[in-house]
Amino acid sequence: MKRLALAGYHVFYEYCGQHFTTLMHEHPGPSLQVRVSVDPVGR
Repeated sequence: MKRLALAGYHVFYEYCGQHFTTLMHEHPGPSLQVRVSVDPVGR
């Protein structure tokens, strides 16, 4: 008999008009906190 185990949750979200995806090990719930960092564009 083969056993299946949950490996994680594929989460798709939109931030500032862009779409992202991530794999989370715990259920994300109804909302997702994200960390945003800004780097200057090279000249």
